[in-house]
Amino acid sequence: MKYIFIFIVLNLSQNAFQQAPNIHFKETKPPESYIIISGKTNINQFELYQFIPEKNLPKINEQHEPENYLEKHNTFSIPLKNFSASNQLIYNDFLELMKANQHPEIQIGISGKEVYDLFMNKNYVNPELEIRVAGVSHTYKFPCEKTLIKQNKIFLTGSYKILLTDFKIDPPVKTMELIRVENEVIINFGLFFSM
Repeated sequence: MKYIFIFIVLNLSQNAFQQAPNIHFKETKPPESYIIISGKTNINQFELYQFIPEKNLPKINEQHEPENYLEKHNTFSIPLKNFSASNQLIYNDFLELMKANQHPEIQIGISGKEVYDLFMNKNYVNPELEIRVAGVSHTYKFPCEKTLIKQNKIFLTGSYKILLTDFKIDPPVKTMELIRVENEVIINFGLFFSM
C-alpha cells in the first residue's frame, strides 16, 4: 500500500511539471521589457541592463485601418542614464563610449507594417528595426521568438550581435592600452508590443 501511494504521488508530480511550461504566462505576471548590452575586453566581460516601461513601446491603435497604420513609423527611446551595471566604472565608461552627453538616448524605430505583421502573421519573427546610437542609424533584421501573452499583446525576445564601428564608435582602450574593449557587442532584448 505504501508503494502504491508513493507511485501515485510521483506520477502526479511528474504530470504537474510537464504542464507547467504551458501555463507560465497565464498564471504569473508577464515579464517586463528589457534590453541587455554585453561585451568583452581582453581581460573580462561586461553587461549593462535596463527595464523599459511598457508605455514607451509602440502600440497599434485598433480603431485605425491597417492601411493607415502601415505608414506610421514608431520610435521609442531608451535613456542611456537608466542602464545599470555591476560597477560604477563600467557604467561611466559606457556613458562616455555612447557619447551620452551629446546623444543621451538609444532610439529604436519600427515601421507600422512591421508591428502589424508581428500581430497578424504568426510565422513572422524577423522584424526590421532601426537602431540609432550616438547619432548614427543602422537597420537590422532581428531574429526573435514571439510569445502571445494575450490576444492583444506579444512579447519578443532575441539576441543580436552588432559592431561598435557600425555606429562610428571606436572600441576604447584603457589603462595605458592594457585593457581593450572588443568591437562586437551583443544585444539581448525582451520587448512587449500591444494592440
